[in-house]
Amino acid sequence: MYCSKCGRQIPDGVYYCENCGEPVNKPYTQQPFNSGENINRTYQQVPPQFNQYTPEAYEYMIMTKIDEARTFGIISIVAGLFIPILGIILGCIGISKLNDIPLSNQYRLESERKKKTAKNLCIAGIVIPIVLWLLAVIFIIFLINFASGALINSIS
Repeated sequence: MYCSKCGRQIPDGVYYCENCGEPVNKPYTQQPFNSGENINRTYQQVPPQFNQYTPEAYEYMIMTKIDEARTFGIISIVAGLFIPILGIILGCIGISKLNDIPLSNQYRLESERKKKTAKNLCIAGIVIPIVLWLLAVIFIIFLINFASGALINSIS
């Protein structure tokens, strides 16, 4: 697609020309992510449930929700080191917040990258406490076996 004002090529899915800022008010097509198929899908610029937002407010809302989920991921990792169940809960909340975020139109590649990073942080916030629990259980079993072996040796 080309800008009607300056004639520069505009990537699919943006609201404004990156060169002159002219608004683009047409639906766009995009290739499905991670798909080898060459099927074009048509998307409206803003999903129907978000029609009350201006394009700028819609993009800001998406980026804010991604940042919020990323924050949950970071907090879940830190909390999981000290209070494992809290880390798991916060990681699950972060992932559920990511599932509620629609695809950004103007910054979809950037928002997909940020969503992936936030999801990885949330997953780490769930996995780290579980691994720590398993290591603690193994360590306690080892200590019990060592202590009982030392006790048996001291008796005989």
